[in-house]
Order: sequence, then C-alpha cells, then structure tokens
Amino acid sequence: MLSYGHTLERLGIVLRIRQVDTPQYWSRLKAFDFDMIQWSWGASLSPGNEQINRWSSKSADIEGSLNYPGVKNPAADAMVEALLQARSAEDFTAAVRALDRVLISGEYVIPLFYLPKVWVAHWHYLNFPDHQPLSGYDLDTWWSASSR
Repeated sequence: MLSYGHTLERLGIVLRIRQVDTPQYWSRLKAFDFDMIQWSWGASLSPGNEQINRWSSKSADIEGSLNYPGVKNPAADAMVEALLQARSAEDFTAAVRALDRVLISGEYVIPLFYLPKVWVAHWHYLNFPDHQPLSGYDLDTWWSASSR
C-alpha cells in the first residue's frame, strides 16, 4: 500500500494508511467500516451463487457479506440472476460477460496487478504436461525425467 500511496501522490492524492490489529481489521471489514482495502476475490471457472454475496444489491448492506464495494446496481442484479438461471452454455457465457462489463463500468475496484502467465522456476530435469489447466500449473502432474 505504501507503493500505491506514492503513486497516488503524483496525482495529488494523499493516502493515509492506518494499521490495525487483526481482530479490529476483520471487525471493520465485516461492518464495512473502511474507505479502501486491498482484497482479492478467488474465482472458479464457473461462477455461481457466490456472485449474489459479492455483487448483488441484496448483499450490499448485509454485515459480513463479501460485497465490500457496496454494489447496488440493478444491472448487476439482473446479470447475476441471468447467470444463475441460464440453461445453455451460450446464455451462461453471455450473462457472465455482461456481469463483467457491468462491474468494470461501475468502477468498483482498482486493479493493482495482472500477469497473463504464471512464472515458475524449476530444475531442468522436471517435466510437465504441454497443456496446463486453465486454473494454472498443477504440481501433481509434474514428473522427474531423471535423478539429480
């Protein structure tokens, strides 16, 4: 956050970081008692019911939900409902992409980093499948070509 603060200073924005202990942090998070947090939402390859808790108007004011940005957007609600009601792959994909566009246009989060690939250092004698899972590398699928 200090590095992020220095970047904001170049834009004339002063960021004040306040350190709190772990119980206070989780208490504030649960009660939405913060101005800004650094957070990462894990995602599956098939979004589902968890989207209600993250992006729906219903969850925006429920203490303890994961709707940290406080999203209250009828379009987001409609897209979450559409992805949950989808009966074909095409409808599901369309609803998920539409939800993505709604969330991006709402400017609810500031993306801090993205790497299109996962970099892993390894010994030359370790081999792995040519095609990796969409979720990233899986060490359980690696093997040793020879002994060290």
